[in-house]
Amino acid sequence: MAVDKLVDSTQLDADLTSVANAIRTKGGTSASLAFPADFLTAIAAIPTGGGGSQTYGLIHSLDIDSPVNEVVFSIPESAQLHPLYLVVSLTLSASDWIYCQMNGVGNLYSGKTATLSQSFCFVGFPQITVDNVTIPGTVGGYLGNNNLNRQSAQTTRTTPFDSVKIYAYTSDVTFTGTIDVYGVIT
Repeated sequence: MAVDKLVDSTQLDADLTSVANAIRTKGGTSASLAFPADFLTAIAAIPTGGGGSQTYGLIHSLDIDSPVNEVVFSIPESAQLHPLYLVVSLTLSASDWIYCQMNGVGNLYSGKTATLSQSFCFVGFPQITVDNVTIPGTVGGYLGNNNLNRQSAQTTRTTPFDSVKIYAYTSDVTFTGTIDVYGVIT
């Protein structure tokens, strides 16, 4: 080892002790840490993703067996302030628009069709895999109009979305099918 600089060993020991204390605090341990091996191991064991990480998954599943013009359902409290991803598969009695409304605000909508297989999603929803099904999430886009997007575009909202309404635009058009809602479960 080359000796080309003078080092204040008291200051170096104090600095290493400060780093070790920070690692122990973050890692929730009081174990002794030898430099550098134990430092590196302890740092690698610290969970990533920042504080307040959420687990996403299926939060609501609805099978619609009898023809209806609309369905309304609640969103669990744990998911109300976070992005949602709806997977809608419907068969309509006639070709029509299907709308998705959150808390009675704005509408996300499909193209006019008699068979609908569409996702209604919000900016900030991560890609997840649930029961071997990959939900692609949203990278920077959204589906729907700007009124709803202004309220849903941020990862955490201040106004909760506690209810969802899916309905056909024309009152005499009915539908059957499934609706799966993905969101924060913890």
